[in-house]
Amino acid sequence: MEETVPNPARRRLLAAAVVPELARLLEPLRPKSSSYDDWFAALRTDDVRRMEALLERGFDPNSLEPQLFDTSLIVAIRHKSSNAIALLLSIDNLELDAQSRNGDTALMIASWLSDTKTALALIDRGAEINRPGWTALHYAAASGNVAIIRRLLEESAYIDAESPNGTTPLMMAARGGRREVVQLLLDEGADPLLKNERGLAASDFARANGFTDLARLLDERVAASGRAAPVAVDGATAGLPADGVTGVPGDGTTTVTPAAQIPSVPGGPPGDRPVRLRQAVPAFGVPASSAPAPANGVLPTPSDVPAAPLPAPN
Repeated sequence: MEETVPNPARRRLLAAAVVPELARLLEPLRPKSSSYDDWFAALRTDDVRRMEALLERGFDPNSLEPQLFDTSLIVAIRHKSSNAIALLLSIDNLELDAQSRNGDTALMIASWLSDTKTALALIDRGAEINRPGWTALHYAAASGNVAIIRRLLEESAYIDAESPNGTTPLMMAARGGRREVVQLLLDEGADPLLKNERGLAASDFARANGFTDLARLLDERVAASGRAAPVAVDGATAGLPADGVTGVPGDGTTTVTPAAQIPSVPGGPPGDRPVRLRQAVPAFGVPASSAPAPANGVLPTPSDVPAAPLPAPN
């Protein structure tokens, strides 16, 4: 019996004829990326050309991404996509103050991430500075960005703004050991005697996090004011987190509140103001109103988010 000798050239010729046809047959089964997926991939990779192509086709730049329901602008800021940020800020109908699921705005996230260029650009374009609950000033104080803080104060940011549980920007600065920020806020009139709903003043935040020199500075400022000094509170002995904050805003995630802390009314920890999702419907892409919400219709507030490491003190 004659033995057949393999012919490599023939095999290559056969493969060249069969593979393209096989690829054509399998094409309908291959998963296709949607314009929505392409948009957010472009935001994360700072691919402005792909963004421009999608915008020309009518994609709504105010669309929300599906995990944290962040706005397109917030996604670009989180990924430090500077070209994408510049393109978005050039769009006339961009909703600068649109909120993510937990109430964060683009200005707040830029302040949290210490993105000075973007934060100042947003302020120049008229982004909202004062709002109920957490504000950009809280976030800038936490990150220690003096340039953003000065600009916010120049634009009449409320210096003693209270978060949903009464935490002020001064408390956030003290919590992170931001001595320069604490000094600036005190010089600009921040009240060191204020306490949040857990009974903690700014000096308590500093002391609980090991910033004893900063706590002493705050105590001295209180003494110099001639007003009654707050009684120091030990968060641990009070059965509370050591820093008195139920969570740090800025990472966009949420966590379950322990049963013992759940209030009798819906909406999060005591004192929280409910944050409802904006109901803007994009012309192209996934509408904001498609984001799921709890049965009571109230979305998590910034004070529900879990603690995230603060940047190192200056």
